[in-house]
Amino acid sequence: MKTNDGYRLKQPPHPGGFPALDQRAQAILLARNSGMTFRQIGRAHGLTTRQVENIYAKTLERRRLDGTPAGELSARLRNAIRKDGCAVTPSDVVAHFTLIDLARMPNVGARCIRELQEWLARHGQKEIV
Repeated sequence: MKTNDGYRLKQPPHPGGFPALDQRAQAILLARNSGMTFRQIGRAHGLTTRQVENIYAKTLERRRLDGTPAGELSARLRNAIRKDGCAVTPSDVVAHFTLIDLARMPNVGARCIRELQEWLARHGQKEIV
């Protein structure tokens, strides 16, 4: 399928936005679990091996986090918390961090801190000071 400006799309646009990507990720997951290699899957979907590996890894991570409190946080914030050696649970985060600790962490800015404070409030924990 081609766009008006002549560029070729790998998939037709989905009216809802991202669900087409979720269908592709689901297809990649099923193909991999059925024994196909990343290279075979990539050829079938018009992707590189590396792209298939990334989609597969992200899909597994999303499935692992579904329904857990950690799944509500952005990947950036989850990774920063884990890198500091803390479990991504509300009680562990409150016990492990101060506001100064968070402000000094690489890749954690005001938006991440606000996201974390809102997440803690949703889970009945006190605000980090």
